[in-house]
Amino acid sequence: MRVRDRDGPRYVFEDFQSAFDPESHGWNIEYLNANPPMLRKIRQDLHGGELRWRLDSFKQRLLFVPELRREYAALHQQYCEDLVNHVLRVTRIENPFSHIQVLLKERPPLSGPGVTVYLVHSLAREYTATYSFANGGEREVRVTLSGVVDSGRIGSYTSDLYLQEDGTAEFVHRRYTIWQNGAGNPYAALIVPAEETLHIALRKFTESAIQETLREREVQSPREAADVVEEWVRVEEAIVGGVVDVIMRDFAEGSLPGIPEALAARDVAERKGMERYALLEKGIDAVRQLGHEEAIRLYSEDPHRFREMLVGR
Repeated sequence: MRVRDRDGPRYVFEDFQSAFDPESHGWNIEYLNANPPMLRKIRQDLHGGELRWRLDSFKQRLLFVPELRREYAALHQQYCEDLVNHVLRVTRIENPFSHIQVLLKERPPLSGPGVTVYLVHSLAREYTATYSFANGGEREVRVTLSGVVDSGRIGSYTSDLYLQEDGTAEFVHRRYTIWQNGAGNPYAALIVPAEETLHIALRKFTESAIQETLREREVQSPREAADVVEEWVRVEEAIVGGVVDVIMRDFAEGSLPGIPEALAARDVAERKGMERYALLEKGIDAVRQLGHEEAIRLYSEDPHRFREMLVGR
């Protein structure tokens, strides 16, 4: 399916899934509050009274804009392959990828035992939310709002956590990762292959730490489980960011001459305001202190010890 817009062509990467997004929901509420005529029409349809509302459903799906300039697409693919090979060589981790390919239209069927890398120009998120309005009577008015916004991620690899009734956790891994070649800060796009390779390689150790933490705290509710996941996401982002900081310096000297160091500093500064990167600077300091090989070894053997380096006991 193709979705046209001024930034397009945009294609649907995956079908709509029920997934609440507080930021988009907030924009919807602002939109409703800023549109008195719509609220008046809803009151008229309900024959007056005090309005009450509820969110009935919230769904979203991932869209992508392909890189249609063949020379750019080929250069991006070659760059990604070169950087992935560099990361594998200097870290000595196993290659997690089955293949790296440019995505031009709909996503093809996944093949191979590893993770497939899809290369695109940009990513966006389309959402649709349905709200019900009532005044205490029997009548209801339903309003559906939708929009397309920047995905907020230049690279993406996802693991889904399912909390079982007995308190155990099960992780289901997506067998693909998506990398875009555009970003406000070009350095952020340049480091994506290194970041995502490390995220995939280290994820099993993060998940082991999450499961151990869930057991230790006897977590039962989805909200508590989400808090634990977010806690360890910050730790994983810290070690990945630290290792990327070290190995990109070496890679840039040979393959990216002329890239200003200020771009790397700007990238770190821009991420500081995001909760998932709250420990990034401490992670960079820790990896510089340990060295990237020792940092990876420590994280793979005892993620809790690495976390203690960042936040203490």
